[in-house]
Amino acid sequence: MEPVESLKDRVCSKHNKLKDFFCREDQMCICAVCMKDEHATHETVATQDESVARRAEVMRMKAKVDRDVSDKITKEEMMQKSKRHRLLMMQKAKAETERCFGALISSIRLKKVELMKLLEEKQEAAERQEEELIGRLQLEIDSKRRIGAKLEELSNTKDDFQLLQELPSASSSSASTSFDTKVQSFLQVEALRTAVVKTEETFNQQMENIMMDLKGDKPMDSQTVFDDELGRVQQQYAKTVTLDANTAHPALIVSPDRKQVMDGFQKRKVPDNVSRFDCLHYVLGNEGISSGRFYYEVKSISRQTGWEVGVVRESVSKKGINLSLSPEDGCWTLGLYWGQLQANTNPPKILSLSKDLDKIGVFVDYEGGLVSFYDINARALIYSFTGCVFTVRPKVEEGFGNNLFQFRRPCCTVNSVNTKIYPIFRPSFYPLQITAVSRGK
Repeated sequence: MEPVESLKDRVCSKHNKLKDFFCREDQMCICAVCMKDEHATHETVATQDESVARRAEVMRMKAKVDRDVSDKITKEEMMQKSKRHRLLMMQKAKAETERCFGALISSIRLKKVELMKLLEEKQEAAERQEEELIGRLQLEIDSKRRIGAKLEELSNTKDDFQLLQELPSASSSSASTSFDTKVQSFLQVEALRTAVVKTEETFNQQMENIMMDLKGDKPMDSQTVFDDELGRVQQQYAKTVTLDANTAHPALIVSPDRKQVMDGFQKRKVPDNVSRFDCLHYVLGNEGISSGRFYYEVKSISRQTGWEVGVVRESVSKKGINLSLSPEDGCWTLGLYWGQLQANTNPPKILSLSKDLDKIGVFVDYEGGLVSFYDINARALIYSFTGCVFTVRPKVEEGFGNNLFQFRRPCCTVNSVNTKIYPIFRPSFYPLQITAVSRGK
């Protein structure tokens, strides 16, 4: 038996009897006389019975703390990944800026200096804010771990009184600061490249526009929620997406308006064209992009027993079962498998699943190499793929000899070319619906 820390605390000072009962109304230990006296109308139970209930509560609280720690670690990992991607994009932006400015006449050199200064200031400001957010995340993780250790100690104690007296409050174990990550685009490289080939007057005007955009970017705030960012994405980049029935697996049923799809789980007689999935139950969207940004939304997620949404390269394998969902094979998707939400990275990344998840937004920044998934109801980021490579390097072959006997060999690799990427969907037996985007929500 564990030593009694204070026998005095266990004895009623008024009646000099052991506190063998617990008043649930006043949340205090009482003796038998107190129970029949001032607590006679209150709900009272034996301390041992209350201890059993409290012990179960401790286990529930510890499980929540463990989940909180896991979520914080995941957010910190995403922040670190976002930071690395931002630095990489900044390096690319600087390199492209240097290359483009080298071809310009001396009259625009002053603009170059101003632009580089803005980039440096933006980088320094972003780094300071990211380090602050990461530091706060680490402090919260440490705090949660200390609470978890205390709860672990209480869960193993046999001392009912200690359990009742030292149980941390619910607020201390559940309080959490909201942290949001945000990938920002610091330089419109495509706009810069276009401006270089124009006249000096046109270029100067374009540069003014770019620098105004940089000056107008707001710094990342630890209290910023994704409502503003998501609203901006919805307003600026929403596209109309319809389903391409010619790509749908024969078991999938596409609605006449090409906005809904469900799995009939039985193959129908449809033309077996080269663009149709013949083994895996997928369908692509009609609308693909090879540059710029676009955004679409899909709903009725909560009714699905399993699903996948995202984007894929146009060259994705449609025949047989040799389709890998990894980014290395040109797939950037989220999916639900046996009740578990997962980002299809390599290896897969298990994510927290909100019970209210019913509508998902998918945002793609082609030049930025970004694919983000949003929980529309919660207006929060679910997951982002960063550093995505949508381009491919085609092989060029040379031929020798006559038409009858010809030798062909790879000649060289050429510059990467943009390939189209398309929305992809996998429903269950409930209809998965592409929905119109409410702009500027």
